[in-house]
Formats: sequence, structure tokens, C-alpha cells
Amino acid sequence: MNLPHTLYWEEIRDLAETVLQEDEQLWYDTAMELVDNHQYVIYTFYSLRVLCYTDNLQAWRDLDADLNAVHCPVAVMAYSAMLTDVMDRVHMLNTRDVWTRVE
Repeated sequence: MNLPHTLYWEEIRDLAETVLQEDEQLWYDTAMELVDNHQYVIYTFYSLRVLCYTDNLQAWRDLDADLNAVHCPVAVMAYSAMLTDVMDRVHMLNTRDVWTRVE
């Protein structure tokens, strides 16, 4: 039961590619669904690893969540960080795709 850094970022890329298969208006909702049901958020061991590997450790603040009021604050933090990582990758891949089509 290990989650290396590279595996986390491969999963983020795979999730972003799944999101990009949807209509652009559904990207955020699709990403929310994928991350909300993901084992990296559901299981505390993985959630702690997400917090170690994410580029968006403070993303939970954007949710305006009171971490003292939730049952598992680590899961809330991991969810918001992972969702932001996925959406960052979606935008990066989409931008790269636009430049590829222009050339």
C-alpha cells in the first residue's frame, strides 16, 4: 500500500484526460465527481500522500470550509488539492492541444 509521487501525478494526468473527453461546460463537474469518488480522497493513508505531493496544498481555503466542523479535515484538504491539481492539468493539456492544432 504505497503511493509514490510519480503514480500520483500519472493519476492526475489520467483524470485530466478523462475530463477533457467531456464538453467544456462539464469539465469542472466531471472533475468534481471523479475526485470525490477517488480512493486518494476516500482513504486517509492516500489523502495524506495527496497533501505531500500536491502543488495546491492551500486549495481547501477556496472552498471556504471550516475544517473544525467536518468529520475528516484531511479528506477535505485532499479533495480540494486534488481537484485543483486535476483542473490545472486539464487547462495545461487543453492549452497544449490548442497550440498543436494551430501549428
